[in-house]
Amino acid sequence: MAGADDDARADDVTREVRAAFAGATWFELARATSEAHHAVERPGAREPGADVRRARYAALRAMLDEATENVSTHCLHARL
Repeated sequence: MAGADDDARADDVTREVRAAFAGATWFELARATSEAHHAVERPGAREPGADVRRARYAALRAMLDEATENVSTHCLHARL
């Protein structure tokens, strides 16, 4: 049952991150994603809170990817 609990917590973290960074600029997302990545990469991957840090990084990374795609699409359309 721990897997279901982990998934539920990851979903909660994703919702929290999306709410916290709604309307953020690409640069703000990039900075937050970089900071989250460094928090995940530090030693002690199994210490308390590691799963939350990984979920936060994954959510930020997804938002940054979406923002990058939107910027790329906007630039492409502007050139046409």
